[in-house]
Order: sequence, then C-alpha cells, then structure tokens
Amino acid sequence: MAYRNSDLAQKLDKAKLLLVSFHFLLWEKARPDSIDLIIVGELPIREVENAIASEEKKREAEINYMVMDQSELKLRQNKRDPFIVDFFLSSPLVIIGNPALLEN
Repeated sequence: MAYRNSDLAQKLDKAKLLLVSFHFLLWEKARPDSIDLIIVGELPIREVENAIASEEKKREAEINYMVMDQSELKLRQNKRDPFIVDFFLSSPLVIIGNPALLEN
C-alpha cells in the first residue's frame, strides 16, 4: 500500500498497529470530535508528537489521534468506548501491523 511508505508511517514504523480513518487517507476534513489515527504500541511520546506535528504542518489541519498499548485498546473495545466505536465505524485501514491484533 502506498500509504505505508508515507512519511508518517515511516516515522511511526515501531508501532504494533497504526490505524487510519478512511477520511484521513482521502485528506478530508473530519468532525472535530472524530479520531483520525490510532497508534498502538510502546513508542516514545515525543517521537509520536513530532511525527503528528510534521503531518499536521503538511496538511495544514489538526490531526486527532490516540496512542495506547494493546491492552488499553482491548479494554476500550470491550467497554465499547464511544471514540473507538465511532472510529471503527469510519472504515479504518491498517497501515502498520496485523489486523488480527484487533480480534478479541
């Protein structure tokens, strides 16, 4: 996939899972309360912030994202966290990692 070779994906390549919403891939402006990216893994927060800031500058738009480890993702899925539910209803794509990590 071409997006896997993007600057953002390369900067976050240590993530276990990088999920992006469909509207994010199309460079569409999202609702202010929606999530554009979910980053799963043990990454230094400064590294994530720098990668996001670089992408925001390129897009000239704020990016809404969540960073969590795999156990937090599972917990939020099991509790039906509204942000997570809305995100998965937006037809997200896996850019980095194995989609099997999303299974309970």
